Amino acid sequence: MTDAEAVVRATLAHRQQREDKTVQRLGDAGAVSLEALVPLVYDDVQPWLHPVARFSLLAHLIKLADEGRAAEHDGLWRMTAPAQVN
Repeated sequence: MTDAEAVVRATLAHRQQREDKTVQRLGDAGAVSLEALVPLVYDDVQPWLHPVARFSLLAHLIKLADEGRAAEHDGLWRMTAPAQVN
């Protein structure tokens, strides 16, 4: 790895873009299961990778819940605040 700092910056930017997309898609969908949200957020990823992407999406949802921006009830996730991307 020649430029570790650039790799870290690119990774953080990618994660932020994915979080923003999660917020947008969750806001559009209303109450939705994790399984139904995966193909909406990861529509740019081959479907055979969706089972792995599910874990990353769950991490985003937990972060949003910790921030008071999303909540899960009876297996359905929803935004608790207006969907605003960073």
